[in-house]
Amino acid sequence: MSAAKNRAQQLINDNAVVVFSKSYCPYCDSSKKLLDGLSAKYTTLELDLEGECFPVASVLSAEELGCCF
Repeated sequence: MSAAKNRAQQLINDNAVVVFSKSYCPYCDSSKKLLDGLSAKYTTLELDLEGECFPVASVLSAEELGCCF
């Protein structure tokens, strides 16, 4: 398993809700605002702001990680 896939899977395993986001994405922004409005606890990984996150973005898919988007 690649390091990027391991990182993504570890985030999913360790957190009830993970938002894999891009800082300029209006849909990501809306999702985070909704979660904030619900006082939900979640973790965000901004894929465009952290240099090491680009490989993580490439491995995210419903098939590989078994998650919903």
